[in-house]
Amino acid sequence: MLKVLVTVLAFFTVLISTEDEFCAAGDATCQGNAPGKHSYLGFGKNWTIPTALFSNQFDEIEGHVMKVVRGNVPTTISGSLYRNGIGAYSLDGGRRVNNIIDGLSKLYCYNFDKGTVRMTAKFQRSDLYNRSVAAGTLLPSQHMGEMHPPLTKLEKMKLVMLDKPNDNFNIAMWDLVEGGGVTATTEVPRYIDVTRKRLDFLRKYHIVTENTKFYERPFLSASHFNRYGMAGVSYNYQLVFPKDNGLLSRLQPRYDVFRYTSSNPNTGVETKLIGSVPLDYNSVNIIHSLGVTENYVILPRFNMFLKMASPVDIGANIYWDARRPAVFNVISIKDGTVRSFNFNAAEGQHIINCFERRNDKGELEIVVDFPVRKYKVDYSEQMIYDYLNVDWLLDPAKSYANSELDPYGNCKLRRYIMNLDTGSNSERDLPVLWSPVEGSIVEFPIVNPHFRGRAYCHVFLHVWNKDLHNGMALLKINTCTGTSTKWVEHNKFPVEPIFIPVSPTGADDEGYVVGPVFDGDTGTSYLYVWDAQTMEVVVVLESPFIIPFGLHGVWLEE
Repeated sequence: MLKVLVTVLAFFTVLISTEDEFCAAGDATCQGNAPGKHSYLGFGKNWTIPTALFSNQFDEIEGHVMKVVRGNVPTTISGSLYRNGIGAYSLDGGRRVNNIIDGLSKLYCYNFDKGTVRMTAKFQRSDLYNRSVAAGTLLPSQHMGEMHPPLTKLEKMKLVMLDKPNDNFNIAMWDLVEGGGVTATTEVPRYIDVTRKRLDFLRKYHIVTENTKFYERPFLSASHFNRYGMAGVSYNYQLVFPKDNGLLSRLQPRYDVFRYTSSNPNTGVETKLIGSVPLDYNSVNIIHSLGVTENYVILPRFNMFLKMASPVDIGANIYWDARRPAVFNVISIKDGTVRSFNFNAAEGQHIINCFERRNDKGELEIVVDFPVRKYKVDYSEQMIYDYLNVDWLLDPAKSYANSELDPYGNCKLRRYIMNLDTGSNSERDLPVLWSPVEGSIVEFPIVNPHFRGRAYCHVFLHVWNKDLHNGMALLKINTCTGTSTKWVEHNKFPVEPIFIPVSPTGADDEGYVVGPVFDGDTGTSYLYVWDAQTMEVVVVLESPFIIPFGLHGVWLEE
């Protein structure tokens, strides 16, 4: 009862307080700076290299009842966890991709119903998958990392001029078409819907809006849709380019921000333009996720920029430039007006949360929280996602010490504050609550979905240490008090945590956290459910086969 009371009081403090409620590094009032006030995350030593976590896994299954190994499945949990992951890096031992982002998508559903969990796992029946299976080998495709052997000039020419665009949507999941399935997404405005629970192919579609003219092409969008709260309309952007890249038309690119409204399974998705942000060709940023509050959409434009260097080698188009500021665009949902704020250069992928508030002067502020990092050089054209190359992940001799874009060891949880009344802004960091700092990435944040776009305190994160053979753990942080709770077991490798709420009116950590865990000692995969308030294990269920490392998922109530 006391824990619930403390959580509720902390939550209401956020609603009425000034900037100081975010427990900042160096803040003497932050409980996290006092010994014994938090569960400091540490890994220990001698971790096993999780080779099977980054290997092919071809098994498919439907409706398999998962065996309970420990604990009991809470009967109050009703719904499904959908995850997008990697099923194969090659098909025949011949040509293979070498980066997690390029592997063939495999979809997973874990359906919770009256104390029973049924698991379904199927490859996404994309055009690339179907053609590759028919050919008996992985076919050439647009790729972020390396392909072995590399594509020939003739293969690249055929890929650009004759082949269909890459439709291997292996990044995230979302309920874009309400009641019409679940949607697999990636960094382009093309999508594949599959049926709920069974994961059978429903449709593939490319959302072209009325705002896109015949001489323009929608090029990118965020892998992560967002919304205010757990249900309702979705928001995303489309990066629109003139088809001639402005050579003759003299037109400039722009971000168009849309509201996506599901209609029905037959007609798909309807869009409404919210607002636009004009760009020049040297200021096009990669935006992997965006923020949504009750009245605003936030485009966080960190310092990963896009150039048009290669239509095949996608990684060659991305570069890091810290000589310019990071820019956050705040777009009004009501009238489309755009406000822009400059911050210190940083690299951020996954938003924690954002919300509106009034400060002690009654001024309206937008608050945005992100895990961020900054690299040791101001400019680099090295491929940012090299650290996700499987060869790097599985070879302990590989070192990032000489890499210009070493993503490990300089992670911060940062709060950005934008005052819409005065135009001022500020930023501050949470104290580091994990160890070792060197070699660790803190990423894949998740909050209670009922608190999307609302004031909150608790975030759940995935921690990954490359010096310990990719040792992995989960960390719960209270951003209001600077305290933390960990879950780490030697040679247990969890992936991104997903939050299961139990009540729309409960505290923001009232519920469960769920996700696959690979056991490096036994070579077995499990589905874990943790109590979100204590991070203690509630139940462990055994998977019939290894679940490779995957990226993102979503919890949907059925």
